[in-house]
Order: sequence, then structure tokens, then C-alpha cells
Amino acid sequence: MFLIFLMYALTTLPLSKLLILQTQPFILISLRMLAAGALLLGYHFWRAQSFSIAKKHIKDFALVTIFAIVMPYFLRYWGLGHSEGNMVDFLCYSGPLITYVLTGFLKIETFSRIKEVALIIGYVGLLMLAGIPHFSFGLSEFAILISIFSFAYGWIIMRRLVVDHEYTPVFINGCTMFGAGCIALALSAVTEPMNITGSATQFALLLTAIIVISNITVHTVYIGLLKKYSLTLIQLCSFITPVCIEYRNNVLGIKGISAQFLCATFLIMLSILIFRFAQKEWNFRYSTASEK
Repeated sequence: MFLIFLMYALTTLPLSKLLILQTQPFILISLRMLAAGALLLGYHFWRAQSFSIAKKHIKDFALVTIFAIVMPYFLRYWGLGHSEGNMVDFLCYSGPLITYVLTGFLKIETFSRIKEVALIIGYVGLLMLAGIPHFSFGLSEFAILISIFSFAYGWIIMRRLVVDHEYTPVFINGCTMFGAGCIALALSAVTEPMNITGSATQFALLLTAIIVISNITVHTVYIGLLKKYSLTLIQLCSFITPVCIEYRNNVLGIKGISAQFLCATFLIMLSILIFRFAQKEWNFRYSTASEK
């Protein structure tokens, strides 16, 4: 669980918000994914000395490339770049609920009352921490919501590649990111002005930080965690991100530690623990039934 918390503590969302103000969505995606994909594939080839994908798995790699990277990143960047209220920020945390519903209907995970109670507790804690968003639902919010659905579906396919077909996280990341970078570059060439505004040095430093922290480190760790934890549990742990941001503000003296912050943190941690217990309990029952 520590790795999951660390992964979300290293969020690069604030950096992404800065970068999208200096360029267009597709060019940003192409730069991120081509660089990260090339580095990961180079590392994989150095370790394994081969690139090997079974023909029957090419479709899954293509689906991950489109639904886990190209669509959600473009729609998220576009939504962040055109949003005016805080509703978009709140929608970014709808991932656990959407993933829970999708994995339940696809029979990857099971629906249960205790899991649903855990999700409710987590969202109550999130609302206490971030405040009730000002409701507005336009194209920006719709784009973010579709990006969350796309991301959840893409990671369901990703789980199949790493759990069922046993590809390594580095290889999956390298192939799908490099492919997504090529697609985004082609789309950028025909749909966007390929320019960068502002300081090129600042842009390069921010982009490098995102590639190293998010694309290479966090995404690879995320895929590896799919072997041990459920998709919904990993998504639920994303509620740690606003807690970490708020705690950072407390340390920097921007805000003081309040009773509301402590209560919200407690509820978020409680929801994760309850969901984790429910998942382990179901796995225990499933294993026992299988042995009989």
C-alpha cells in the first residue's frame, strides 16, 4: 500500500496545468509520450534484448494506446485548458466510482455493500477537504468525464496484458506510450499550431519532470500494482493526492492545519482501509470456495 500512496503523492497534475497553458494538447502528449516511450523501450531492449508481442495481443496493445493514453490525455488537457470553475477538479476524482461500476459490470471485480460504503465515506472526506464544487457542466466538464471513462476502460485492458498475458510493465508502457506519441504527433500536425509560448527553458524543465516522475516512474509502478491490488482500490487511493497537496500547503505555511482537514484525512484513510478489507475478504472466500 505504501507504493500506492507514494505514487499519488508524486502527482504532476499542477505541472500539467502549467504546461497546457504554453502549448496545445496533442503536441504536449506527443512530446511526453515519444520521449518516455523511447526511454522505456530502450531500457527494455537493454535488459531483454528483444521486442516480442504475440499477434493475438496486438489488439489489446492498440486499445490501451488509444483508450488509456491518447483519448484521456487529450480530453483531460483540453478540459483543463478550457475550464473556468472547480467542477473539473472534482470530476478528476470520479475515477474510483467509474472504475468500480465498469469492473463490476465486466465481472472483473464484485459489487458489495461494504465497498460502496467505503466509496461513500471516501467521497464525504473528499468533499470536506476540497469543498462542494460550484455545479457547472459544459464541454470542459463533459470532456473530463469522458476522459475518466476512457482511462478506466484502458486500464482494464492494461490489467489483462500484465496479469493474464504477463507482459512486463516497462514493455507495456514503452510500446503504448511510443505508439500514442506517434498518433498524437500526426494529429497535432493536421489540427493544431505546433508552437510553444513562454519560456522554452521552463517548458523543457517542467516536461522533463513530468516524464521522469509520471510517465516513467508512476505509470510503471501503477501497472506493476495491478498484479496485487484491484483497479478500484488503486483508484480510490487517488484521494490521497488532495490530502498531500493540502499537507504541503500546511508545511509551507500557506494554510494552517484545521480540524476539518484532520477529519477529512481520517475519512479518506478509513475508506481505503474498509475497501481493502472488503477486497481481501472476498478474495479469501473465493479462494476457499475454489479449493472446495
